[in-house]
Amino acid sequence: MSVPKNGYKALRKSIDEGRFDPLYIFHGEEEYLRDNYLSQVRETLTSGPMQDFNLVVFEGKGATPEALEAALDAMPVFSEKKLIILRNFDIAKPDKAMREALEELVPVLPDYAHIVIVHNSPEYKPDGRTKLAKLLSVHATLIEFARQEQADLIPWIKRRFRAHGREIDTRDAEYLIFLCGSLMTPLTLEIEKVAAFAQSERVKRSDIDAVAVPLIEAVMYDMTDAVAERDFARALHIMSDLSALGHESVNLLGALGRQMRQLYSAALALKEGKGAPYLSALWAFRSSYPADRLLRAARKLTPAWCAFAVRACADTDGELKSALRGRERALELLMCRLADAM
Repeated sequence: MSVPKNGYKALRKSIDEGRFDPLYIFHGEEEYLRDNYLSQVRETLTSGPMQDFNLVVFEGKGATPEALEAALDAMPVFSEKKLIILRNFDIAKPDKAMREALEELVPVLPDYAHIVIVHNSPEYKPDGRTKLAKLLSVHATLIEFARQEQADLIPWIKRRFRAHGREIDTRDAEYLIFLCGSLMTPLTLEIEKVAAFAQSERVKRSDIDAVAVPLIEAVMYDMTDAVAERDFARALHIMSDLSALGHESVNLLGALGRQMRQLYSAALALKEGKGAPYLSALWAFRSSYPADRLLRAARKLTPAWCAFAVRACADTDGELKSALRGRERALELLMCRLADAM
């Protein structure tokens, strides 16, 4: 049985009803949700005084055919159910012994057994030609824990702040997503820091800026704003700060190139009378905040200059990777080229 993206919502219903399928495969980027739901499945299926006897957890290569068969053969103790969890397991490409064992076991799982396989990478891409993949497509329930959309994240962020005795408005919650990304585990840590730092019940933008650690992609918007203001000294200072934090020149250049492509698309969107919704859809932004910032910067630049900036970043990237130019000065010389073209 296959469940659509974000099928964990169907799993929530199963948990509420105490009704579970025999075999689940969990995968996806959102580890916070995955671990939360795994915990709920565990508590529902194995709660009671004999929990340790009715729960078996294998980690990575610790799952061997012999150990799995032994776990399945052992009946639950003072319970109708037994849960077996395989964590960090590559179900798409198991080794030969495990593949053959699973081919034998999957179609004949005992009624009392439930297995949850936590796939060891966000994306589950089995080879559909194999016998195991075909069996799993019939007998396994596949659940993807994908990144959350803004509409789901903002209420969750507000609830997390409220749990710490703080309130945050929608716009600042959007800013936090823009600054720190949309994965819930890193956001949880940033929310805790901001809530502890804030001096008033209402969280301010300055509280977020004071202690939250921004993603490099978010910092690049500050660099774009500096370029739009013709302040290339500040733009270069931002890049230097990132370099000092350990970011490699090639990675910084890649981030800058992507930023210039986004800026160019914003300039073209303005020329065609399109706004933030178009830009958000084009780049799959999870918040309207980056689209608004790109459009604000693009209004101060010309499409021709943005196109030149895209080409200049691509040229510098090629020169840097082929060692035709010293890495330590590549970004500085690129900024000079961008400034001269203004």
